[in-house]
Amino acid sequence: MRFATQPYQTKNRKQKFCHLTNFSINKKAQNYKKASGAEEGEEENCSKWSIKQLAAAFKSMDIEFDGVWAKIKDVIIKAVISVEPILANNLSRAANGRRICFEVFGFDIILDRDLKPWLLEVNVLPSLSSSSELDKKIKTSLMCDTFNTIGIVPYKKKQFEKETEIRNWEKFTGLTRKTEELQPKDTVEDVWSGQSPFKRDKTAVKLRSAKEILAEKDQIFNREEQLVVVEVVEEYTRKGNFDLIFPRSATVENYKKYFKVQRATNTMLWTWLQMSKEKRTSFFRDFKIKKQNAGFT
Repeated sequence: MRFATQPYQTKNRKQKFCHLTNFSINKKAQNYKKASGAEEGEEENCSKWSIKQLAAAFKSMDIEFDGVWAKIKDVIIKAVISVEPILANNLSRAANGRRICFEVFGFDIILDRDLKPWLLEVNVLPSLSSSSELDKKIKTSLMCDTFNTIGIVPYKKKQFEKETEIRNWEKFTGLTRKTEELQPKDTVEDVWSGQSPFKRDKTAVKLRSAKEILAEKDQIFNREEQLVVVEVVEEYTRKGNFDLIFPRSATVENYKKYFKVQRATNTMLWTWLQMSKEKRTSFFRDFKIKKQNAGFT
């Protein structure tokens, strides 16, 4: 939470210290006050607050913080949904897997006199520099929780080199083979000559389309579809101080109408969220059985 260092007024529009809250600008003001401690709530008059400090201030003024905070979340959710097709396209172009990319956005929101939130801008490269101990504590916690949530998979150099070799060979020959067919001990020549001892399961299940999933009356997912849900659940268990604002079972119906494209992964997750507790338990039991049958422990 950032404050302007001078009271807002409309007479002098050139006075940047009362119209802008940017740290890069207000730090030059004579009355800018840096938070000297790392504990939240230590200083009430500093120019930057944590969310906890803001909530405490609202409470002292008999203002319902939860209602304002819910409106801020609503603005953020709708802002992300509005560019969801672009984000999905950028992800598919940047990576060949669901768990390879992540991005941290910074939302600048201002509250008017009626405490209505307005979106000013979204920063794709939010500043992570620290101007105080409180700043450092909050941003360090943010990035730690980010890396824990995404669950970084160890990099396998040999496998990557083999997959790259296969892709280059596909471009050169115009033929198509799945990179899963290439094992670390196999050579490109082994795979293409058919001499590789590893045989890919040609009946391996794939993600169905959103239309096919919606047509499934019994809400039965195949193994690959179950894996999508399990990955999200695992991320949730690692979220740390993050607050999951969407998707949630109570709000799926409110927001899914804003999506321009029906995506299979979204549809699967929304369907699972709206299952009963008993069906969710059965879902995980079935996933465990399929995982064991596939040879994994």
